[in-house]
Amino acid sequence: MTSVGSSQPAPKGAGNDPRETSNAIWETAHLQQFAPQKILQHLDRIKEYLDTGDTVPITVEVDPSNACNHHCLRCTFEDYHELNVKRLSKEVLFALADDFADMGVKAVVWTGGGEPLVNRGCLEAFIYYHGKGLAQGIATNGSLVTPAHNEVFADRFVYARFSVDAASKAMHRTIHGSNDFERITKNIESLCRARDAAKRPNGDRLTVGFSFLAHPENYKEIYDATRLARDLGVDYIQIKPVVMHRKDQIDHSYFTSCLHYIHTARDLETDSFRVLALEYKFNDLLMGSYNRTYSFCWGHPFMTTVSADGYVNFCCHTRGLKEYTFGNVNKDRFTDIWAGEERREAIDRMRRDGLTNCPPNCKYHMINQTLEQVLTSQVGAHTDFL
Repeated sequence: MTSVGSSQPAPKGAGNDPRETSNAIWETAHLQQFAPQKILQHLDRIKEYLDTGDTVPITVEVDPSNACNHHCLRCTFEDYHELNVKRLSKEVLFALADDFADMGVKAVVWTGGGEPLVNRGCLEAFIYYHGKGLAQGIATNGSLVTPAHNEVFADRFVYARFSVDAASKAMHRTIHGSNDFERITKNIESLCRARDAAKRPNGDRLTVGFSFLAHPENYKEIYDATRLARDLGVDYIQIKPVVMHRKDQIDHSYFTSCLHYIHTARDLETDSFRVLALEYKFNDLLMGSYNRTYSFCWGHPFMTTVSADGYVNFCCHTRGLKEYTFGNVNKDRFTDIWAGEERREAIDRMRRDGLTNCPPNCKYHMINQTLEQVLTSQVGAHTDFL
């Protein structure tokens, strides 16, 4: 395991303004699994939306629990999971899988306002969802991962991403408010070994990620965290900025230094390890404009969230905002909620409100920019002459 120390090289690019980097959509293609152009792989859904005004979600985020065993600095959903602790029951989780499969949902992300593995019914649900043909990924803090989880991840999941945000035990304690850094890194190593040993029928393999959310306190560990991630055996490190929303804002000036550290960390890339930094998020926040060229969230029909209290939300950022919920899976089936009047009313409300309740640089931001071009363009004559 790599320690933080003087071996870290000085940040590159001193004297160059990293904000000069273009924010053009197509320059994010190197981000691979985080590239917004993925939506264009689903032209059938886009056409359905153009023709009918609606479609079935491609991806659904499911929050098995909003409780969390960590106490992360600047947690977006701190109030939500401390004041309203909920878990989805096994019966509801299984019913969701049935509905998703019947509707044509392609993928499920296990995440939440808390730590998904707090819900002990997850393991059985993972196996059931796989049997339904649903692709799965998980975002976890890694502290509750067991060998049984790792076996399922290695055999059945598309990806598992660990939110670590540090290169040292002391910094992890500062950011996560916990004392389990060594357990988490051992869990990551164990999963990487299970990934390499797994023999999948179709020949693919699990992708393991290491997530680093850059705070004012930890950004100087970006290089060492990248080296740690590589040494643990993961496939990539994801680096992105902390974004405060509905809470006190932080000074974004340190993002400039973050970008320099990121550029230095790229030297650690190998044929089997990538540095996937969401640089456009740092740049947009530095410029303060957020580069929001759209007035409506076009991405919402293609992705949605089922939170731990059972509410189906407009998006992951509207957890806890009842005015933007579509219904509750503890009362109604997901298929009925998706076709229901309550969902239409919430969409109309969002259209009237605009983006006033949306955080800067939200998860749908770049997808919205992509869809804005596709869904609002006026196609003229001579369309066969490109």
